[in-house]
Amino acid sequence: MAISNRVNQRTVLLLISLIQSGGRDKPISLSDLAEFTGIPKPTLVRWFKEAENGGYVIRAVKGKRHHFIVSAKGLALLNGVCELISSGEKPIERIAGEVFTGLGEGAYYMSLEGYRREFLKHLGYEPFKGTLNLRIISKSAIYSVIKWIEKVRPVIVPGFTESGRTFGSVRIYPVRLNGELCHAIFPERRHYNADVIEVISKDNLRRKLNLKDGDIVTVDLLSWD
Repeated sequence: MAISNRVNQRTVLLLISLIQSGGRDKPISLSDLAEFTGIPKPTLVRWFKEAENGGYVIRAVKGKRHHFIVSAKGLALLNGVCELISSGEKPIERIAGEVFTGLGEGAYYMSLEGYRREFLKHLGYEPFKGTLNLRIISKSAIYSVIKWIEKVRPVIVPGFTESGRTFGSVRIYPVRLNGELCHAIFPERRHYNADVIEVISKDNLRRKLNLKDGDIVTVDLLSWD
């Protein structure tokens, strides 16, 4: 079941609470659910009215007590939520990074034909002439990056000589930044410490993702598999 934008978070939370309290297979009273969740009864009454109008719960009345069970449509909604969460490539690790302006060398190196030719060969695209620089904002995340680099075999762009100058090799790893698939590069002659990741993409990531210095982004550390 596709997740409609019209399904509000209250309904999803209510259905999850019903499942947790046993409402998948047997009716749960309003009083029991209020006690289980700590949510006030008047609030639950409003939530149940919304969910019932949408067809996500079934109400059964016995005397003055109202009981509820998750409907088939409600179960389908929760299955859709699970599929949405589990879809896509699973990261080895997920970290946060802060966007900052680097030394300005990325644009120069990304413009060199020796690198551009190899990036096109290995990645299938010519990168935007510049890197997005991210500063890792916790020591534990720095450790995660180090372990990721040790675990994942990189694609290696060999060094070359151009105009009498020698340029070093570059290790490339797949990442996903705010949901956008791109690549982290680690040049042999690196000018940053371990707390910095340089990211390349075929697009200008600052413009595409509307990023500015100081913004915090999510980085999924991936493998090539």
